[in-house]
Amino acid sequence: MTLADAPWATIALSFREQFRDWVIIAVGLSWALMFLVMTAVLLVVGFGARAIFRSARGILNDEVKPILENVRGTTETVRGTTEFMSEKAVNPVIRIYGAVSAVWKAASVLLGLGRRRR
Repeated sequence: MTLADAPWATIALSFREQFRDWVIIAVGLSWALMFLVMTAVLLVVGFGARAIFRSARGILNDEVKPILENVRGTTETVRGTTEFMSEKAVNPVIRIYGAVSAVWKAASVLLGLGRRRR
């Protein structure tokens, strides 16, 4: 029996076949490692985004809402002031001006002081 006729001789693989097998194993392991790394990156980004959203919500609740409430109160104050000024100052002036204008027009018609039309 020669070395070539031994039972393990048929099992022996060529260098090309062995290299192919090692490349397949290396690619599989690298893909598994890449999957784990990408999963970890995705988790970190997800938790980071969640923290940013919580922070933004906190800023909105603590800083922006009170400002909006102040603006709303100021708007109501301005609306009330406008109504008050309209009722107490503007409407009486308009009524007085209308009455004076009516009296003036009546006097000019009765006394003939108005312009004459041709």
